[in-house]
Amino acid sequence: MNNNYLMRELFEIQEEYKQLLDELYDEKDKDEFVYVIDEISLFWYSKRNVVELIMENISEEFDTYLFTGATYLDIEGGEHYSFVSLGKVHIVDDPLAKYAEAIKLNLNDSFYRMMKKQIILAFEDNLRILEECFGKVFLLPVTLINRMEDGLVKEVSEKVLVSMFKEELSIKEILAIESLSELISMLKENIQEQIVFLEGEDNKEDIIIRFETYLKEMNNPFEDMRDSHKFLYSILGFISQSLQILLCAVQYKMVPYIRYGVTFNYLTIIGGNFIDVPRMQETMFKTAFTHLFYKKFDWDMTKLIEFSGYCDVVEQIDIIGHLEKQMGKKYEFNCTNFKNLNCILEDTLVEIRTNINKFLLENQASVNRSELREA
Repeated sequence: MNNNYLMRELFEIQEEYKQLLDELYDEKDKDEFVYVIDEISLFWYSKRNVVELIMENISEEFDTYLFTGATYLDIEGGEHYSFVSLGKVHIVDDPLAKYAEAIKLNLNDSFYRMMKKQIILAFEDNLRILEECFGKVFLLPVTLINRMEDGLVKEVSEKVLVSMFKEELSIKEILAIESLSELISMLKENIQEQIVFLEGEDNKEDIIIRFETYLKEMNNPFEDMRDSHKFLYSILGFISQSLQILLCAVQYKMVPYIRYGVTFNYLTIIGGNFIDVPRMQETMFKTAFTHLFYKKFDWDMTKLIEFSGYCDVVEQIDIIGHLEKQMGKKYEFNCTNFKNLNCILEDTLVEIRTNINKFLLENQASVNRSELREA
C-alpha cells in the first residue's frame, strides 16, 4: 500500500490495540470474560471506517496474504515464520473479533468453557504478534468488518450443499429427512470422501464414525438437535466459512493463507463453482501453493534464525514473484501445473535454507570483525 496516510493509520491502530489488550490482560481470566470481548468489539467498531478503507487499498495485485480459517496464529510454535514467507503484506484476521459473534450464541457449558480457553490463547497470541511482529504482521477484524449479505452467503451455501445429493432436492426437503443413515445414502458417489470434519482424519473411514468423533471433539455444540440436522448444519458451517473467506479474498484482492486442511478442502470444493469470477483461478492456485508451502515448511529453520533476519531473507527471494514468473501467470488446475507447482515449492524451500545459512555466515563474519576492531 503506497498511501502514507493509511499506513500511518494502520500503525497507529496496531499501537492502540496493543494498549487496549494490555489494559484488559488481567480481565481475560475472570469468569465474566465476555466483557473483554465486548471491549474489543467496541474498539474495532469505532475504527470500522478507516479499517475498511485500509482493507480496500492495502493489497496491490494480490500481494497481501490473509491468515484466516483458524483460531490463532501461534507465535509460540513459530507459525509466523511460514506466514511472512509469502507476499508483501500479512494480515491476521483477528480471532478475538471473530469470537464476538460466536459468544452471542446460546452455547452449552462444555462448549462455552472450550471457547473461553481458546479466547485466552488467542489473547496471548495477539499480544505477541503486536510485540514481536510489529510492522510485519497486522491484526485486523476482517471477518467482523466484512459482513457480507447474510442472505447471499446462506443462499449460495445451501446451493453447494444441495449439489452434493443424487436427486434434485430443495434444502427444505433435505432438512425433512430424519434418519442420518438415509441422508448419507442419498449423497452422490465419492462425496462422502470429500466431506471431512477434523484435521488428519481418514476420509476412507465410515462417515458416520468420523462425524461422531467430530461431535465428541467439539463437545457437541448442537446438544439435542437430531443427528441428521447436526450433520447438515456442520457441513453448512464449513461451506459458509469457506465461502466468506473466498469472497472476501477476491473483494480485497488478498490470498487466503489456509493451514487447516478441513477449511482448504471446502475452499477447493467451493472454488470450483466460481472459476469464471475474475482472478478467482489465480486466487485458488496461489491458495493451493500457500497451503502446500505450509505443509512442507521446514520448521527447523525457525530455530536457526531470529524472526527479523528471516524476514530479510524471504523478502530478498520474493517467492510469489518467482511463482508468477515460472507459471507465466497461467493458473489452470491441471497435472502439468501441479507438477510445476511442486517443483517450484521444493526449489523454494532449498533456496530459503541456503540463504539462511548465507545470512548467518555473513552475520558471524561481521561479529568477528567487530570483535577484532574492539580488541
